Amino acid sequence: MTNIECEYTRPFLHMIKITDFPWQGLISHFTDGHISQNEFIDATIFHPQVESFPLNEEYLKLFLKRYIQELEDKNIEVYESVYDRLFLKRPRNLITEGTTGLTTWQASHILADYCLENSCLFKSKSVLELGSGLGLTGLLLVKSLDLNSYTFTDHHSKVLEFLQHNVTINLSPKQENNSEIGEYSTKYNNTSVQIQCLDWEAFHYSQKYDIILGADVVFDRRLIPHLINVVLKSLNRRGKAIFASTIRNVDTYNYFLHKLEEKKLKIECTEERKHKGSLSQTDVSIVKIITFQIEEEIRTTQE
Repeated sequence: MTNIECEYTRPFLHMIKITDFPWQGLISHFTDGHISQNEFIDATIFHPQVESFPLNEEYLKLFLKRYIQELEDKNIEVYESVYDRLFLKRPRNLITEGTTGLTTWQASHILADYCLENSCLFKSKSVLELGSGLGLTGLLLVKSLDLNSYTFTDHHSKVLEFLQHNVTINLSPKQENNSEIGEYSTKYNNTSVQIQCLDWEAFHYSQKYDIILGADVVFDRRLIPHLINVVLKSLNRRGKAIFASTIRNVDTYNYFLHKLEEKKLKIECTEERKHKGSLSQTDVSIVKIITFQIEEEIRTTQE
């Protein structure tokens, strides 16, 4: 048995009291480079035995919270790959059931960071997120910002099932998750939270939102006109849409920009960010952030 298994895996699997876990020794090992954060997570939360015989969910939640607190108290940055795993129920395969929504894409991290950096835009606002996937972006924002409401949306039933699970255990763990898939609502502090099934191609909602968010929603040229239609019908006259996109196909992204212009959606600002990922990742992705709103002349006709 390795040192990391003796020192950390065994007490974790035995679910010893959180306060009795050897946190001080762990931080020292991180500081001197003896073990990495990923090695520790793989030896505990993602240990094969946990995969086969899951531990108590409340214990896992408390363990992860204490882990983050210990690092933050020592001014040690938590790897983004660790955040990937925080309270997010994920299937083992990245793409399953014929959908890409069952993974946490890089753009969702970038979008969440951007929103948190510009928190003043969100105060008391209603937010609609398109293609929420597993809910990473929304969970971070609901827990961190002073929002009026936040609506998660997706279309695939399996994605909605996982999304509803994640929202429940993060925002209302004591609430019974017995709502129909895609018809969930709860309250977190002062923020109203909903999950809705939204089909861009058969869109009929009439509710308006102050801010619309989307991470990696520009991926299929055929769906882009429907996506823009959803934005036009859902965005308040003076609202903003903020999209973060990993550029996998330049032609598709340029087509999206062309359609924005065609539909009189004014681009306010764009910027590029690199997704650092974890130290184990060798590639660096470029994510483009774009903020846009309805042009003044269109607003006037709406009024």
